[in-house]
Amino acid sequence: MAACEAIPEDARLWRRVSPISQAPSVDDPSDVVVRGDAFRARPSEDGTSVDLAAVHEAANRSAIALLDGMDDTWGVAEITMKHCRDLECHVVKTSGDPNDAHAEVIPRPNKRVSRELSLAATWAVKPRWPR
Repeated sequence: MAACEAIPEDARLWRRVSPISQAPSVDDPSDVVVRGDAFRARPSEDGTSVDLAAVHEAANRSAIALLDGMDDTWGVAEITMKHCRDLECHVVKTSGDPNDAHAEVIPRPNKRVSRELSLAATWAVKPRWPR
């Protein structure tokens, strides 16, 4: 894996968000927000998977491409490199991955860091809500 230190702080990172990592907004229950666990890595992963938005956009792909094969209850959350760096995380590009935009947030975000990233996230692709 290669560090992505040259990526500017305002670079956007996308993460696919399953229906179980979504919740109604406290301010408006008819709206949906990213739950605090959305940026937790799977137990088998070294870091949390994200995609570099600029790579997709350079290939004329939008965030919706991350949802190929998923239904409309899935969404794509967006954070920035700055959010990760402010929480002392790094983003590394994965080598040998067929997805040329794939990277990982390392170290594995713990509960606090995942929660902070979730609070900072906006929707690149908003899921259908309410269900």
